[in-house]
Order: sequence, then C-alpha cells, then structure tokens
Amino acid sequence: MFFTFLKLQLLKAVRSVSLTRNLVGAFFVGLFVLLIFLYLIGLAVNMKPVIKAVFGSDEPLKFINANILNLFVLEFMYRFFLQKPPAFELAGFLHLPVKRTTIVHSLLIKSVFSPFNIIIFLIFLPFATIDLVPEYGTVGAYSWLATLVFISWILHWFTLYFKTRYGDSILSILVIFLFGLINFLMGYYNWMNPGELLSPFFETALVSAWVPLLVISSSLFFYYLIFSFYYNNAYLEEIAQSSGNTYIDGSLDFFSRFGLVGEFAEAEWKLILRHKKSRNFLLISILFLFYGVIFYGNPEFQSERSFSYFYIFIGTFVTGIFMIQYGQLFLSWNSQNFDFYMSRPDGLTALIRGKYLLFVMISFVCFLLSVPYVYYGYDVILVHAATFLFNIGVTIHLIINLALWKPKPMDLSKGSFFNYEGVGLAQYLMIIPIVIVPYIVFVPVALIFDGYAGLLALGVIGSIGMIYNEKLSGFAVRRLNRDKYQISTSFRQET
Repeated sequence: MFFTFLKLQLLKAVRSVSLTRNLVGAFFVGLFVLLIFLYLIGLAVNMKPVIKAVFGSDEPLKFINANILNLFVLEFMYRFFLQKPPAFELAGFLHLPVKRTTIVHSLLIKSVFSPFNIIIFLIFLPFATIDLVPEYGTVGAYSWLATLVFISWILHWFTLYFKTRYGDSILSILVIFLFGLINFLMGYYNWMNPGELLSPFFETALVSAWVPLLVISSSLFFYYLIFSFYYNNAYLEEIAQSSGNTYIDGSLDFFSRFGLVGEFAEAEWKLILRHKKSRNFLLISILFLFYGVIFYGNPEFQSERSFSYFYIFIGTFVTGIFMIQYGQLFLSWNSQNFDFYMSRPDGLTALIRGKYLLFVMISFVCFLLSVPYVYYGYDVILVHAATFLFNIGVTIHLIINLALWKPKPMDLSKGSFFNYEGVGLAQYLMIIPIVIVPYIVFVPVALIFDGYAGLLALGVIGSIGMIYNEKLSGFAVRRLNRDKYQISTSFRQET
C-alpha cells in the first residue's frame, strides 16, 4: 500500500496542468539544494581545520559536543519554516476502503525521505570516520554519530507534531523566532552556553551504548506521539477545520476617507489577515525589522566616511520589505476574485491605487518601528528616512509594473514556504532593479559631494515620486486595462 500511495502521488504530479511551472520551480530549487549539499560535504571533509581556523579550537570533538545544541536549534527553526507536514494529503485517501493506520503509517514513513534527515549524517560522517574511529573505535565513533542522527530524527517528528498541532500561526512563529533569538543572543554576548551542560551526554555516547539506545527510544516515542495525533484526528471534518482560513474583522477606519480606493485597500488588509500565506508575508516583514541588528553594530560594516554605503541596502529592506515581498505577487493575491474588480467601474484603477495606499501605510509603520536604530547613530535614521521616501515614491512603481508581467494564479489557503504558486520569471528578476536603482541615484551624488547629499537626493526623488503618484501609477493602470482579459483568462486556469 505504501508504494501504491507513492504511485498515486507521482501520477498526481505528472497529470497536473501546472506540471511545467512545477518543473521549472523544482529545477531552481534543485540547483539551490545541490549547492547547499556541496557546501555541506566540503564542510564535513574539512571539519577539523575549519573549527581550528574559524573558532580557534584545537579540540574539535570537545568544541562540537559543547556547541551541537546550537546546530539543533538552527535545525528546528529551518525545519519549522521549510518542512511540510503531510496532513493535507490525508483528505485524498480517507474516503477509500483502507485502514487509517495504514494511511497514517504510509504518510509518516514517506516524510522520512526528506533531505533534512540526512544533513546531520552528511556533516559528521567524515569526522566520525576519520577522526573518531582511530581514537574511540568503530563502535564508539558510530554510537556518537547515531546519537546525533537520531536526535535530528526526534526533531523531525516533533516538528511535524508542532506544525500540525499549532500550524503556521503568528503566535507559533513568534515563539520559534524568540526561541532562536534568545539562543543567538546568549552565544553572541557570551552570557551562557547551554550546550556545555549537555556536553557530557555526547561524550558518554563515545564509550557507552545506553546513550544512543536512549535517543533511539525517544525517537520511537515521538513517532508514536505524532502517529497517535494523526490517527485521532484523521477525519475529513478535522482536516477541513484545521486547513480553513482564519476570519478576522481587521477593519480600519483610516481607509474610509479614501472612497473606493480606501475600500479596496481595506479589503486587501483583511485578505492579508485572513489567509495563512499572506499572514506569513506580514510576519516576515516584522522579523526583517531586526535585519539591521546584524550589520549596524558590526565593525566590518563601519566606514571612515559618514556611513557605509551598504546601509542603503539595509534601509531599503527594513522600511520596504513588506512592499517588496507582498508586492512581487501583486495581482496573484486577487486571482480568485479578479473578475469582480473588472466588473466594477474604475475597479482596476482603485485596486492598484488601493494597494499603493496599503503599501505606503505599512512601510510607514515599518519606518516608525525602525526608529530605535538611532541607538547606532543618527546616520541610520537618516538612511531609513531617505530609503523610505524612495521606496514609496519610486521603488513601489517598479514593483507594480514588473509584477504585472504575466501574473500567475495562486491558492491563498496554502503556506508560503516552498510554494511557488504565483511566481514567474518577473519575480526572480525583480530583486535586481530594487537593489540597483537606489544606488544609481545615491552613488554618483555621494561621490561628487558626500553621503548625506546622496541621502538628500534619494529623499528628494522619492518625494517627487509621491507628488506625481497618480501619473506614475497611471502607467500601471493603462497596462492592466490593456491586458485585463488575458490576465483574467490565465487566472481561471486551475493550478
């Protein structure tokens, strides 16, 4: 039955009308995954010299045992954001005359065949073979390796349980983010290294068999936990309830003063709050507000000039990340009700300008929330102010016009991670002008005068773009009205 399920999944993928787009997306993902695995293999083969060169430790085993917890924290975070639970595949099999135990076991076993489950094995297998076998013997070295691998499997089962139980809600993502942030800050400021408390546990795995047996037993327990949860909730009603959208009022009186434009902007805001994928984009924008912490306090990014030119890149993303991420799928968010906007008088015009209004509002909120960066100097706030004005005056129009090039339909009920619905060639290329155009304005002025003059040029051009917003958005309006029937036809195709 397991292989029957695999065959059905393969037929589903091959017969999909979006097979070509899925293959293109899988090709780029495959290249990225291959690159990552090549880096991992390179790290694995050179583990000992890398630890000595980067961390200055002459005892790589002791260093790994004391810091492996940080790697597992990182693994849990990327598993949470990237690993997909198999829950939604249940709906296609529960109505068949097949035992629920068979279905659940098959789905869980299928989830084992994931690249995430071999990362730890790839990283530490050469180290265990080359460095540990001569000193601790084959049994000791591979007992230690098995302990790490099965802890990774525990994280696999726990992540499936956590995501299925709590979903991709904003609260759960914030908890994960704060957990990772606290762990990072403890290590960055040398407050405490919790991994040192667990170091004796991994050292014991080299000389005793009870440690890997304990970890294997824990892995089986977590498998039973996730199996029991899936089995007890494997009903179509439960799946429909858990996969449904979250209905939040989300009304804002601020938009009412802008007429039809404000009405559509408020509808877009409600769409963002009520769907899992759009909420994830909003949350990512909040997390990107901390992006500057990595660079502003780092001496490597300081400059003898007034400020580092790299700050322009940071300011662009901190103040405009929502506009950049959400805006790249500009019309795809409305693919399911695009005909409604076409049927309204000036509906497409109001749709574009309503989205512009919403982007400006959220970017302004991001700018206000970035004010505490004044801790790193007033230069940072000046950079954020200039990039904010440039984003809402110039960059936003670049995004809108690029996103109108062959937009793709999208299902809002699906998650955002490794979901390529709505993504086309324009979305891959869009980042280039977003990054380059601010520097085209800033760098010549900064080289002739100074960095502050470059910021003034960004702010002035951005302000001019705001003043002539209606004329600039008119280009997108005319283009959308010209191609609306073609776009509407493409949105009606099944994904």
